[in-house]
Amino acid sequence: MYLFMKRTLTVWSVIILSLCGVLALAEDRLTSPEVKAVRLGVDAKGQTRIVLDMDEKPKYVVIPSKVSGRHRLSIAIDQASFVSAKVPAAKGMISSVAVRDGAIQIDLTEAGLPVKTFVLEPSGAVTHYRLVVDVNKASLRAFERAVDNAIPRRVPIPTAKAEPQ
Repeated sequence: MYLFMKRTLTVWSVIILSLCGVLALAEDRLTSPEVKAVRLGVDAKGQTRIVLDMDEKPKYVVIPSKVSGRHRLSIAIDQASFVSAKVPAAKGMISSVAVRDGAIQIDLTEAGLPVKTFVLEPSGAVTHYRLVVDVNKASLRAFERAVDNAIPRRVPIPTAKAEPQ
């Protein structure tokens, strides 16, 4: 009898833990990251940093493009919501920031490419994720090559190295 009860408790424990895991995965798939704010900064070397404050870890891609003669970077985030996103004024290489077509569209003052992209997880007093994109000047040739090679994917892509002009 003791052995039967012990096995029964073990089986039920496994079933309950399995259901909790399935529910956690289901809840994770139903939610989508929300972009709360976009911030801009410039370091001493003139490199511009774009930071997106988000409530969840994003799957993203940075896509360079040229639209009506303007150099643009679009940051597409898989299933993201931008409803409450605060958008900053121009700064550094950034002439404008807008939320369009489910992405953050960044118009540049000149040709520029991401030199580094990464996600910072919440730590210490910071309770949200931060998607960081560092942009530096690039030659027109390097920018046009990056535009030609851009294939939209919903995963992080390697960043291009900026070529000196």
